[in-house]
Amino acid sequence: MDLKRIGGLKDIKVNEIIGMDNPFRYRNHTQIPVGQVKGKPIIGFYEMGSRYIIDMEGSILQSKIGDRIINIIRKWMEKYNVPAYNRRNRKGILRHIGIRSNYKDQAMVILVTGSSHLPYKSELIQSLEQENIVSIYQNINKSNSSMTYGRKYKKIYGDDTLLDYIGDYKFKISPNSFFQVNRIQAKAIYDKVIEYSDLNKNDIVYDLYCGIGTISLYISDKAKKVYGIEVVEEAIRDARRNAELNNVKNVEFITGKAEKVFPQMIEKDIKANKLVLDPPRKGIEREVLESIIELNPEKIVYVSCNPSTMARDVKWLGSGGYKVVEVQPVDMFPHTAHIECVIGMQRKDT
Repeated sequence: MDLKRIGGLKDIKVNEIIGMDNPFRYRNHTQIPVGQVKGKPIIGFYEMGSRYIIDMEGSILQSKIGDRIINIIRKWMEKYNVPAYNRRNRKGILRHIGIRSNYKDQAMVILVTGSSHLPYKSELIQSLEQENIVSIYQNINKSNSSMTYGRKYKKIYGDDTLLDYIGDYKFKISPNSFFQVNRIQAKAIYDKVIEYSDLNKNDIVYDLYCGIGTISLYISDKAKKVYGIEVVEEAIRDARRNAELNNVKNVEFITGKAEKVFPQMIEKDIKANKLVLDPPRKGIEREVLESIIELNPEKIVYVSCNPSTMARDVKWLGSGGYKVVEVQPVDMFPHTAHIECVIGMQRKDT
């Protein structure tokens, strides 16, 4: 385990993995590449370790409406001879299909195109309207990189956002919002965050890398005040809207890089006694780790999808006076090799 190999930790309590009772149809966001073989559209996932697309009718990991959307788009491409995008010659139309779905099996469809041109758009919209589609976006990605989505989104049908829940909290999701792909297991993680942080009504909490505010809002009724920090402006806009949507008044969302904003807040003596970390795969920046030690919170909860960077950061925090109390792995992505972990930490002198 990386916590022992990289983090140098021994005799730590690692709980049994929290799995799913029904580990199918859990993904609420899929990004499906589109290709073409002998003039016929190929829609599916990449073969492991390659750029070869395995054609499919559907996936047991996405919602049923996602399967139906794939087949509608396939028939549209065949009927109107709409070509898939070819990255080699930069010709063609459709690169990827993004599908976001919610607890009601409603969907947002994101059509990723290689240019702003989308032929037979009204015919596709008409076909998709047969399903429970909330909105359709065109995402324009002209780059030759492996990134699925480009920066420009253009709404071509329906609402701006898709509504979903984690526990009792509602979230409006934009096409480019980060939202946990498994809402059931996300709740299991957030419940562990509450448990490990041992929140009470006198607590002030920093939630770093807060995204659209899912953790901040989920823990808000257990704390006095929560500060959420996130670099993506659109995510902070969504977070503030979600706070209004849930009538939450004690959360403040701040836009900026954690490694800049967090140290500045510490310098301004904006104190907190508890801390939640949910960083991207690259882990936590050195400036943030140093500021955590300066803040000296009673408890730290670290949520991670990357055991290696998590172990590195936990080792650093350990050298700064913190110990791991408990580790809870959560099977966030059933039928894959990936795991999410929640780590509860506290000061060694407590």
